Amino acid sequence: MVEMEAINLAMKAQREALEELKMESGELYKAAVRPDPLVFPFSHEGPSYTPPKSKYDAPDGKYNDITKVYTQ
Repeated sequence: MVEMEAINLAMKAQREALEELKMESGELYKAAVRPDPLVFPFSHEGPSYTPPKSKYDAPDGKYNDITKVYTQ
């Protein structure tokens, strides 16, 4: 809980700082909120579309009801 509170306080301070920056300079604000590709580099290789498997029967929500029923 203490860690979550610390994160919430940091995020609140960040929002307030960004609002102040937006009032000071819109150009600097846009630069501050732009994602930095060097922080989390991401590269993706592979197919963008995978065809479905032939003869695959999707379960479509079927299930076995194993609820016990008690009668008197």
